[in-house]
Amino acid sequence: MPLYRQESIFARAGLALPRSTLGQWVGVCGVRLQPLVDPLHARMMAQRQKVPEGSAIAKALDYGLKRWVALTRYLDDGDVPIDNNWVENQICPWAIGLRTGCLRGRCGQARGRLP
Repeated sequence: MPLYRQESIFARAGLALPRSTLGQWVGVCGVRLQPLVDPLHARMMAQRQKVPEGSAIAKALDYGLKRWVALTRYLDDGDVPIDNNWVENQICPWAIGLRTGCLRGRCGQARGRLP
């Protein structure tokens, strides 16, 4: 769960925990989880060699292994947002503008650029 959401949940419960404190906690958890993460990566690599190409398990393993650095980045730095909500909020007006442009008869300009 993103730290900003955790912060608001604690605030509703009457606890004033700043994001920096929550980030430090995540950092401590990351250090403590590292001994589990390294063997998990090794196991995923070993299992990938055993499963048939194109199977659902192979696709899932490939997805995780391809994004391993991004998946484990959150363990290294608790301040890294675990979601892309900020980015989505930044591009929302742009995407909505494209859609409304399409409604005004400029579909040719907007077509193909919609997310």
